[in-house]
Amino acid sequence: MTRNMKRNYVWILASLMFSGLLGLASISVLMIAILSTSAWAGTLKDNFNSGNMNSWDSSGAPQDTWAVKNGELVVTPDGYPVGFSIGETTWKDYTILVRAKIVKFQPSGAIEGANIAARCASFPMYGYVFGFGMLSDSNKYIFCFRSEGNIMVSIAVFKPFEWELDKWYDLKLTAEGDQFKFYVNDELVIEYTDTAYPAGKVGIGASFSTTTAHFDDFSVTGNDVFAPVEAKGKLATSWGKIKSNQ
Repeated sequence: MTRNMKRNYVWILASLMFSGLLGLASISVLMIAILSTSAWAGTLKDNFNSGNMNSWDSSGAPQDTWAVKNGELVVTPDGYPVGFSIGETTWKDYTILVRAKIVKFQPSGAIEGANIAARCASFPMYGYVFGFGMLSDSNKYIFCFRSEGNIMVSIAVFKPFEWELDKWYDLKLTAEGDQFKFYVNDELVIEYTDTAYPAGKVGIGASFSTTTAHFDDFSVTGNDVFAPVEAKGKLATSWGKIKSNQ
């Protein structure tokens, strides 16, 4: 049940109570039924129009490896993965959306790519990483893996994907329990199951040393998202309206 639906039900119940058409006992039963449904989901958005990354954890992103230009986050790693994370380590289930493109890269023998991450303690150090780019065999792929201490534990999934340079791709990642689903341009491309990280923040970033990646129109939606934002306050002013997809 959405937040608006619940609000409407509450107003209807209040009207019935004040008009004398519904007793207090009935009100109590109906209110319990409403409040016991799924929690209200909240959404954080960043279109990077602010020109800064002040609301993000940038500990995994040295200052000279990124910039915000023309309303886009531009990441240029230099021999080490670069990543930003946001949210709480207690967040469990959510959906991440972001637009990403690679504008420059060269084969390096390592993973070169534009990435999003889920269930992070920090990024790019710990978490599940999903993205597109080039692996060590110099072929283009979509991929996912689990990172522990910046060590790739294993490539869980990698599939050929002929992405194009300087072309925007809509990335979507859903995390629900131990199930992860990764979409590119609304097409399901990877399904992955793992139990190592039951909760964590979300992230975006790029790897490894020759890639320049751009990000725009980021959002994360989930039942755990809404309350922490209200509590922190400062984040609320940092999220702008998502720009239209041009």
